[in-house]
Amino acid sequence: MKHGPTRMGTQLASSEKNPCLICVSSVASSFLTLVVAGPRWVNQCFIRGFPFGCGFAALGCLSLFLFAVGCRGATEPAPSLPSVPLRLASWDDTQKLIASHKGKVVVLDAWSTWCSPCLAEFPGLVKLHETYPGQVVCISLNCNFTGGEGASPNADRAQIEAFLTKQRAQFDNLISTEPDHKLYTALDAAAIPVVRVYDRSGQLRQQFDNDDNEYGDNGFSYAKHIAPLIEKLLKE
Repeated sequence: MKHGPTRMGTQLASSEKNPCLICVSSVASSFLTLVVAGPRWVNQCFIRGFPFGCGFAALGCLSLFLFAVGCRGATEPAPSLPSVPLRLASWDDTQKLIASHKGKVVVLDAWSTWCSPCLAEFPGLVKLHETYPGQVVCISLNCNFTGGEGASPNADRAQIEAFLTKQRAQFDNLISTEPDHKLYTALDAAAIPVVRVYDRSGQLRQQFDNDDNEYGDNGFSYAKHIAPLIEKLLKE
């Protein structure tokens, strides 16, 4: 019996401890040591000779400097990733977008953040976009919306956007305003992931799904199944 996918929670956000807390403690300790022992070290310069006594003083100063530099590096934020295009769209809107790209091969990927196979294969869509600029148009269509009472298509927007940003999905990214079960009907599929490939004339050339277990337990992949079709269509 065909059935839709089972939701699998995906935790995209993660917390990180502040590495500078350790640095602050170390710098404070080094500074206190330098203040307390500094005069004694300097005095040793004259009692025991310059190389021996001042060597300790120099070592203390160097330690303080290195800890300060290390703390500065630890607190510098990582460069932010560029934002990605993301908007709500109905199935009709999606069809119009596909039709607007006649003359190019179009790849539509229906996915969800709770679909593990979808997430695993999504980098393949990004790779197509980067490999064939100007020749292949990539579109992602998110299916998180279930249409429950009081639910909104935008409810999971932050989670969706976080994933797309991490993937550097710099192409049209849509959030379906149709509940997932209606979208599966429109796609003529029982479950996602679903990938549709349209030729330059705008005709659907092939739909990739695994409703009949055609691709085995591991399902289809961009590298093995979709990319070869793209190359063939580009040569027509």
